[in-house]
Amino acid sequence: MKAKLNEFLALEEEKQRQILGELLFPLVKAKAPEQYAPKITGMLIDLSVLEVTEILEFLEDPELLQERIDEAIDLLRQSEN
Repeated sequence: MKAKLNEFLALEEEKQRQILGELLFPLVKAKAPEQYAPKITGMLIDLSVLEVTEILEFLEDPELLQERIDEAIDLLRQSEN
């Protein structure tokens, strides 16, 4: 696992974002309103805000992912008002 993580971290940031987005989008889409799923996925793979290891944590922990999704939904709804 460590070797794979090192390989992943060696990729260009845009490629990392693409891979993480492909992994996260179906999970987010299943747990969030459909209109928010792309935006939330983008928020969750923002490598300027989150570390790759943090993103991997909520890929492996459904409860933590749900917390992050709920936070993102709150932010999106606040920005709509």
